[in-house]
Amino acid sequence: MTITFTVDPDGKVSRASLTRELSDFSDPGFSQCETHAVKRILFPASSRGRETTVNFPFHFKP
Repeated sequence: MTITFTVDPDGKVSRASLTRELSDFSDPGFSQCETHAVKRILFPASSRGRETTVNFPFHFKP
């Protein structure tokens, strides 16, 4: 599953969502749980004061 998220200049995730075109797994409950988890990540603040958008693939194995 690939989640697209935006990190604001302070390092907080301001938006996160499943990128369906890049994902082969689309269970609504699981993807909602993952996007909520990504929103809780705190990154270092931007040295340039800019917002950053990321497409990050998560690989899960049973």
